[in-house]
Amino acid sequence: MENIFLSTEVQDFLSIVLVAVLPVLASVLAAGLVSALESVRRSLRLHLRVEQIDALERAAKFAVSSAEQSGLAGLISNLAEEKKKFAVALVQTRLQSIGLDKLAENLEMISAAIEAAVAKEVQERIDFFG
Repeated sequence: MENIFLSTEVQDFLSIVLVAVLPVLASVLAAGLVSALESVRRSLRLHLRVEQIDALERAAKFAVSSAEQSGLAGLISNLAEEKKKFAVALVQTRLQSIGLDKLAENLEMISAAIEAAVAKEVQERIDFFG
């Protein structure tokens, strides 16, 4: 089927240009998206009071420890994904119990706090056992 709007030469030229330009354009767009997401994350963090950040970090530390113990005891699956779901639910419950309902809905912040608590726990173990 022949395109009546563009000649074969123009179509070939456009194909070459698109193949060369699209990866660069995709990289630029991806970088822009990452930058925008980081900006949103910083903005969210700025909107939290110190007490809210402290409550989130304490809840995450407790949840990580509880998830690890529950996994080892066989109360939940000892897989990382299951322990994280368990920890997220604990953090949400704790935040709701102290009136931080809006923060309890922010899964991105909760997830980041849990990952930070896991990293801190791992580092403490490394430091302790040398």
